[in-house]
Amino acid sequence: MLRLALMQAELEGIKVIAPVHDAIVIEASVKEIEERVQGTQRAMRWASEQVLPAFPLETDVKVIRWPNRYMDEDRGTQFWNHVMKLMGKPPYISSSNEL
Repeated sequence: MLRLALMQAELEGIKVIAPVHDAIVIEASVKEIEERVQGTQRAMRWASEQVLPAFPLETDVKVIRWPNRYMDEDRGTQFWNHVMKLMGKPPYISSSNEL
């Protein structure tokens, strides 16, 4: 299902960065982000309908704006902060915005 959604998103001109488990990470300008998010959600819904006819799945959205970055809160933050400590830099504090 995710592979279908990735292909459909690409066909819609969405810049796909990576699949992450059951999600798609995309990149878009501030001006285009809402439109691209909606396009990605359409692609994921379409893919779910191909695999599960008459049972379209809903999706959640998390938009992360610069200077923040995507990070797995359970494992990623701990690892990143360890690397930053080794480099003598301050730890990462998440303050991402959700759409």
